[in-house]
Amino acid sequence: MTEEEIKKITRRFELDMYPTMPDMLSAKAMIEWLCKDYCIVPKIEILNQHTWYMQRMKEVSSNRQMNRGKAIALENLFGKSLFEEDKK
Repeated sequence: MTEEEIKKITRRFELDMYPTMPDMLSAKAMIEWLCKDYCIVPKIEILNQHTWYMQRMKEVSSNRQMNRGKAIALENLFGKSLFEEDKK
């Protein structure tokens, strides 16, 4: 993530968690610490990639099983509920 993206997420976090006292927690420090071991990925990018793999599974090709495996890997990484929620 870029510094600007971290700042935007930090500000949103502060406003959501502490709307009346945004300086209560150093959200930027928390986000930076979290980013050392974890990736923050926009939800829409994951959903779009999963949709792409699911569409390619329907095609007859040698990559069909590989696309199925990639879709399953995303479900295992981010939880099936993320993708079920998108279908509603």
